[in-house]
Amino acid sequence: MTVSKEDILGQVASGSLAVEEASDRLGEEVEAFRPEIAKFALVGVLTQLKSGQISLDKAAKLLTDLEPKPRTALYCKVSEKGAVSVYGLQRMPVTLYIEQWQRLLDFGDDVRQFLKENDSKLKRKGQ
Repeated sequence: MTVSKEDILGQVASGSLAVEEASDRLGEEVEAFRPEIAKFALVGVLTQLKSGQISLDKAAKLLTDLEPKPRTALYCKVSEKGAVSVYGLQRMPVTLYIEQWQRLLDFGDDVRQFLKENDSKLKRKGQ
């Protein structure tokens, strides 16, 4: 029988499941660019839940945020410094301030033309 994430969080909140045990059970679902940071974040969420610092709903949302996004999907976030970060292109996000994004997007037709003209010289990922 598979135990859901919500059940595990409930057990931690009630004190019937140790943080370390819950971390091991949930750790397989949680992945990030640096797995040791994801594990540290997971333990932090579980510890805060157990001590009553955060609610079950908040813990579930934080764990969802730790889960990997599909690699094919691009998505944006606002960085701590107010820039726009695009995730899903490579291991690290591409982060630019709004003025830089506007310039780059305005330059999009030129980039497409350049790619077309130089197609035979360009390598594809995996080549």
